Amino acid sequence: MADKKATKKIIKKKKKWIKIVAPKAFREASLGESPVFEAENLIGRIIKVNLMSLLKDPRKQNMSISFKITKIEGDIARTECYGYEILPSMIKRLVKRRKQKIEDSFVVKTKDGKNIRIKPMAITNSKINNTIKTAIKKRFKFEFATNIAKLTVEEFFSEMLGGKMLPKYKDAIKKIYPLKIVEMKKVSIARANAKPIDPKDYSQAVVKKILNKKVKEVKEEPVAEEKPVDQ
Repeated sequence: MADKKATKKIIKKKKKWIKIVAPKAFREASLGESPVFEAENLIGRIIKVNLMSLLKDPRKQNMSISFKITKIEGDIARTECYGYEILPSMIKRLVKRRKQKIEDSFVVKTKDGKNIRIKPMAITNSKINNTIKTAIKKRFKFEFATNIAKLTVEEFFSEMLGGKMLPKYKDAIKKIYPLKIVEMKKVSIARANAKPIDPKDYSQAVVKKILNKKVKEVKEEPVAEEKPVDQ
């Protein structure tokens, strides 16, 4: 009796295309498509795009924004804002001779309980002393922590990219020292266990105390070279 050959039926599973879209603040613009066997495998993936292509604005060509896929709905992958940064080449063009760059890095908490790491940058028309620089950094912390606490992550990104946020902070800082440029160097979602700053530690009273304490030293204090903030 001839041996019966067992045959196995091989079923090949086809990949399906999943459309990735931006959050509602960006009118759910298409971020592209991805072929996958299981759509759930896309959750957690980071999508980085140039702002010029997303907003159709040539002025944003030196900026990029990142989105994180958080949900799958049928053939659509939903995302949340995850990060933002400007290109190093743009920073070099902004910082010219006899100008000084002031950088900082700290964590703030949003209205919806997310921790965001903020890396603001300010550029002055001339060199400044350490006392003024310290006062500017503390005022930055106060303004960001106070205002971002009133916004959700999506509202924060929308307000920042809409050009409404940074001019307000520039106006607040000019009471200490007039700034030429205020820019957001980088923004990213911080770890859940990252400790956000308390705006009370950087109130106007604290800044005023710093300035009054060293008011006699301001003219004599040597100017220090600005060190880049750790990435």
